[in-house]
Amino acid sequence: MDSKKKIFYRVAIFSLISIFTLLSLLYHYVMIPSHSERLIRYLFHKYTQGDITLKVKKASLIYGFELNDLHIKVRNTGKEVLFIKKLHFQTFLP
Repeated sequence: MDSKKKIFYRVAIFSLISIFTLLSLLYHYVMIPSHSERLIRYLFHKYTQGDITLKVKKASLIYGFELNDLHIKVRNTGKEVLFIKKLHFQTFLP
């Protein structure tokens, strides 16, 4: 019985470490500015009737975002609905 508990704890600890490592790698991959731009464009195109162009300078869920040259256009007409030269959203989550 004691050896079964040891094996269970080892498997549980290994699983938690693996999940944490995977989530950490995924977060760092998505928060690279070029990947963030691609993801934002894809999601905006998929779920709205518009197109978005932007340049992500900084992306972090902890410290905030900095976007440059944000353009939102209606997909059918090409009419620009919104233009923001620089959007800086700063947070700090300890």
